[in-house]
Amino acid sequence: MPGTSSELGRQEQALQVKQKLLATREALAEKDPDSSNSDLANSFYEKGIGLERLGRYEEALQVFQRTVPIREALAEKDPDGLNPLIADSLHCIGHCLDRLGRHEEALQAFQRLVPIREALAVKDPDGFNPVLADSFHLMGLYLEQLGRYEEALQALQRAVSITEALAEKDPDIFNPYLAESLRIMSQVLEKLGT
Repeated sequence: MPGTSSELGRQEQALQVKQKLLATREALAEKDPDSSNSDLANSFYEKGIGLERLGRYEEALQVFQRTVPIREALAEKDPDGLNPLIADSLHCIGHCLDRLGRHEEALQAFQRLVPIREALAVKDPDGFNPVLADSFHLMGLYLEQLGRYEEALQALQRAVSITEALAEKDPDIFNPYLAESLRIMSQVLEKLGT
């Protein structure tokens, strides 16, 4: 979230511009959906990011939810190009739901995106294993918040396994993430032991 009133003002201005862009792209998509829907989905996504930065999670959630069906329809023609974007939209939906205290729904968003990211990581491990590890980490966190400790442990074990491999190649970047997953995993194990 922006820190100063000046930063907040610029974020609000950027959001207003994104809204104008979105309205323009909606008009274009009405006339020519085949060539404009990708831009329309991107505009919804960017507006959602702007709202999320301002802490307006309910509004951001509604906007992100508009991106998924558009991107899913586009993915029928270009799954390799659109599936990463679908996963990103679902990630943002899950984040907003979590911020709104709707942990079960956040978990459902991550349960939808993990298989997408797993398939992407098979094709491009270097490109997608970091976000896959993060997805398992967050899924484990949501499961822990819901008291579903066995499932949380499984998700966190997957996050740790992937992150350990990443940390072998680049410890400076991935060891902090590994440490956080291990910390949460130890908490889950303690709860399972009581």
